[in-house]
Amino acid sequence: MLPGLKICTPSLIINIGSLSELAMPYATVYSATKAYISTFDKALDSEIRAEAVDVKVECMIFGDIDTPVQYIQ
Repeated sequence: MLPGLKICTPSLIINIGSLSELAMPYATVYSATKAYISTFDKALDSEIRAEAVDVKVECMIFGDIDTPVQYIQ
């Protein structure tokens, strides 16, 4: 996918993160996954910028959204 985005510039990759990346008790794997998304996006953005290609990577971080994950105990 990335080679195609490099050709069709400017391009934008958006991933969905969560404030849960800050660690949620009883949801360790979920929190770790959200932290991974944020860290992955930062690293990928740095790699792409080093190539001087007009592709931006963003991680949208959302706060409290009513989902079943909130009620896991």
